[in-house]
Amino acid sequence: MCDHEDSLQTYCRIHDQALCNDCYFDLHGGCGRGMTLKQASTLQITQFEELLNETSGALTTCSNMKNTVMEQEGIEEEVVKKVQHQYDQLKAIVDEQREQAFLTIKHLESIQEYKPPPENFT
Repeated sequence: MCDHEDSLQTYCRIHDQALCNDCYFDLHGGCGRGMTLKQASTLQITQFEELLNETSGALTTCSNMKNTVMEQEGIEEEVVKKVQHQYDQLKAIVDEQREQAFLTIKHLESIQEYKPPPENFT
């Protein structure tokens, strides 16, 4: 705020202040970073647009990553189902072979040992 009746026309980038020309040159001329308010507003708009573009790009990247993760989760579920199915099939085969082996052992145990007839048996 100044005592001059002039309108604000100049912007000091160092102090982030809008000033009338008299105050700028009297108090901020040595800052060396002044510009018109129109230039300052144009610069701010440009910086805002750049930030918006970067943010938009980051949002797109995040969205793509989310989709990739969701696809991988779907693939993971599918793989788990396939592995479970293969496990169930293999377990059924092993159980069947175990049962067959058990029956074969029982059968062999029930057969009496073969004894050849005596040599003078005719």
